[in-house]
Amino acid sequence: MSEKQYYYLNGNTKMGPFSLDTLKHAPIKPDTLVWNNTLSDWVEARTLPELQVFFVVSSQSTTPPVPPVSQNPQTRYGGEFTQQYNRFNTPPPMPENYMAWGILTLIFCFWPLSIVSIVSASKVSTCYYMGDYEGARKASEDAKKWATWSALTLLIIIGLITIFYIFIIAIAGAGVMLGNAAN
Repeated sequence: MSEKQYYYLNGNTKMGPFSLDTLKHAPIKPDTLVWNNTLSDWVEARTLPELQVFFVVSSQSTTPPVPPVSQNPQTRYGGEFTQQYNRFNTPPPMPENYMAWGILTLIFCFWPLSIVSIVSASKVSTCYYMGDYEGARKASEDAKKWATWSALTLLIIIGLITIFYIFIIAIAGAGVMLGNAAN
């Protein structure tokens, strides 16, 4: 009986025939499709008992796996942040969420903008723990921006009301003066 001849697919290209010993040196992975004359169809390499030995040995590498990092770390962390934290593959510190500012402006200031601030503040930790450090930083900046705008809107409204009352008092005082002058 002759030895089995193996074929594997490299993309759409059929490679082979190979003996089992030669196949050891081929660039196959557990999910590479393989075939031999005892099979009715192509199967993943991991399903053949004689090939599983190849993957057990290769999975015992001495280098620990590195978690995937964005192709462009500057979009993930941002500028100097990247250089400081990405060098050691450690995450940056979680940005401030400004939730307290959002709640205070909700109570004392212009509430429609405060709601946007609170929603942004709640996204900070969610993005951070999902590994989206740039998203966490952006949500933090948005929370601060909307809380600040809420406070500034209150000050503008107070200023406009003050100007309005001063104007009404000036008109009323002028009317009283004109009334006294007519008498």
